[in-house]
Amino acid sequence: MQNKAAGAVYQASRLGQDETGLAAVEFALILPIMLVLLLGMIEITSGFSTNRKVTMATRSLSDLVSQGTTTNDTDIQAVFVVGGYVLQPYAAAPLTATISQIRIDANKNATVVWSKSATFSGTGQSVAATVTKSAYTAGQSITVPVALQTAPSYPTFLIRSEVKYTYTPTIGYLIKDSIQMSQDTYTRPRQSGCVVYTGIYPTCT
Repeated sequence: MQNKAAGAVYQASRLGQDETGLAAVEFALILPIMLVLLLGMIEITSGFSTNRKVTMATRSLSDLVSQGTTTNDTDIQAVFVVGGYVLQPYAAAPLTATISQIRIDANKNATVVWSKSATFSGTGQSVAATVTKSAYTAGQSITVPVALQTAPSYPTFLIRSEVKYTYTPTIGYLIKDSIQMSQDTYTRPRQSGCVVYTGIYPTCT
């Protein structure tokens, strides 16, 4: 009888020390957590990367226009296309953009002198931009940062670019809804007092 009891105790002690399959059980327990963390990191990283691209596209638009002394519909469309390419490898279709020139007088009143918008299509090496009517009209009052209202002489001009992008998560596991990203940037004309727009704003007055 004692031998049987001792044998049962021995077998029980061996069972308690048996770790066969323990790693598989632990992996099965932590796998869902690991997948959630992985998918979350992918979505968050993609979102930050897209937002960075939106910022770069916004800066590119105002920077390119401000480097010229004149522009026209053809030039503006080309600038918009460049902005669409900056978003690579992300699709340009959810992108909308506006480029405006703003005039600030001696009383620091800011008004729009010309403005153009665009919608986009395509991705990769086939980005297209369609120039559309801007929501801003010539002579419309507009708010600009106080720090940009000061200039050595007046009137002074600013090139403003605005970009909006609808970001849709690639996986949609943690972030299920689309996110509206937007940026705006101001630059001063570099080669002249203003950027003349052929047929719309012929002189810097």
